[in-house]
Amino acid sequence: MAPVEQSLSDKPILFRALVVMSRYKVVYYIEEEFITIADIWDCRQDPDILREKIK
Repeated sequence: MAPVEQSLSDKPILFRALVVMSRYKVVYYIEEEFITIADIWDCRQDPDILREKIK
């Protein structure tokens, strides 16, 4: 399991993020036995945009 995504910690769902190839984050959450990918995030972007995309 990846660490909790701190920029999304105020959301009702517990999002986790895994850094891939040092530029991208795979943001996901686990619900029962399913893993749902919420976004594949380019880390070079403004983190506030990520908060707006995932509501």
